[in-house]
Amino acid sequence: MKYAFTLIELLIVVAIIGILAAIAVPNFLNAQTRAKVARSMADTKNLGIAVESFRIERGFLLIDIWDDDGAICLELLDRYFGNIANPQKPTRLMRDVMAPLTTPVSYIASIPQDPFLLEPKRVAESETWTGQLDTYTYVDNDPRCTDAWPPHNHNIDAYQPANQGRQGAVRPLTTGEFALIGSGPDGIVVQSGFRGIPYSSSNGLKSAGDVTFRSGGGFDGG
Repeated sequence: MKYAFTLIELLIVVAIIGILAAIAVPNFLNAQTRAKVARSMADTKNLGIAVESFRIERGFLLIDIWDDDGAICLELLDRYFGNIANPQKPTRLMRDVMAPLTTPVSYIASIPQDPFLLEPKRVAESETWTGQLDTYTYVDNDPRCTDAWPPHNHNIDAYQPANQGRQGAVRPLTTGEFALIGSGPDGIVVQSGFRGIPYSSSNGLKSAGDVTFRSGGGFDGG
């Protein structure tokens, strides 16, 4: 005599599978997010160590995409980096900014890609903040580039002195400081027009905010 499952038994099994999936999938996605946050923090910290090593050996900082508009930093870009850092704007991207960290001296093996970036290949085609670029963002307060953007005014609102006291603002970069910014779980570096707000796991794994590492070895937020 052959036995078969009844309809009720099948429905019970399907219901149990559905319950287990409802429990397991969010935990899996949260684990993925935590792993990416950990990777972003490790990447930006390693890049920060590379920048500091570069500064100790060379005596100056990299030249970010905001400071390469002025005559002084354009001359420095050509003098110190030549074609390594791709001085021909507007095609200069974050990988170009950080290229001197890998050649001709390797301060870091390779420039990592931000694991949270949305459509990294598309947004890497131009100098844009719509979704960030193909890697982490490097920004500094370089005292040499006085004829470019005013100090702190690098389109990163959270760091600007004028925004101090506003929710999400962080301490501005002092002279000679730099920061490395990852997009965080939302995949972009813009939160309702306010850039650079630190990501905080206390606000939930899916909360808006960027992984923000600054020179000296610390992370903004928490």
